[in-house]
Amino acid sequence: MSKLKNWLQKIGILREPTIDDLIYEYTISTCYRLFPTSFYRKHTPEEIKKAHEETLTELRRMIEEYKKENHLEDSV
Repeated sequence: MSKLKNWLQKIGILREPTIDDLIYEYTISTCYRLFPTSFYRKHTPEEIKKAHEETLTELRRMIEEYKKENHLEDSV
């Protein structure tokens, strides 16, 4: 297993985030993604989709709760 892991690291599939990844994550990508870059590398597309749906559902619930508390209406 270690040979496979070493090979994957060598070709760049398994790797630790570099300084460039961190700079990109904290300056550019954070406003377009719900989760950090490493989350998208470590999870399957199905897990990512499920996490997105759960997060967006929670955010929508929070928005509706805020609107009710502050007597706001939906503007069209």
